[in-house]
Amino acid sequence: MSIEALQQVSLCRGLERAAAERLSTVAREVSFLKGAQLVRQNGPARGAFLIRSGTVEARIALPGGGTLTVAELRDGDVLGEMALIERGVCTATVVACSNVDGWFIGGDDFRAMVASREPVALEIQRSITHNLAAKLRVLNANAMRLRKTIRWRASAADRAPHSTGAGSCRGSRSSTGSTTRRPTSSWPKRR
Repeated sequence: MSIEALQQVSLCRGLERAAAERLSTVAREVSFLKGAQLVRQNGPARGAFLIRSGTVEARIALPGGGTLTVAELRDGDVLGEMALIERGVCTATVVACSNVDGWFIGGDDFRAMVASREPVALEIQRSITHNLAAKLRVLNANAMRLRKTIRWRASAADRAPHSTGAGSCRGSRSSTGSTTRRPTSSWPKRR
């Protein structure tokens, strides 16, 4: 295993060589063909994948069926690092969109390494914490943008003229049988 290649992964970029070498003792090389499933949503989270090359998609199952792609990860990215910190379940199904090469770090192996209290093990744990914090900042920023969008739309709906009819769709019939209209910003007004 090339320590230099391992240090190109986001989780390992700031690590000293000794820490990267120690991490390599618990990492095993893995390869997946295009279309292979790395992890399954609601399955046990066993460890983290460090992507050396290739692209994967994280997909979640939708309540009515189908899936939604929530993330695309590629060269240098990491997925599943929460499994290194705690036991849990996978929050998404991850599928290889191309051939993928990288490393897998088992959660139990990682926790045993950290329990040794070696300074390099603690450095690696700090790196994981920084990686997770960066991901959380991105999620928080996305949540704030979504919240602003929802507020803006709700505010725009409150400003739009409301009909007194039973339906809320443009051209719906009221209980008296007359047609009501509710203009919206995306529909041109009829005269």
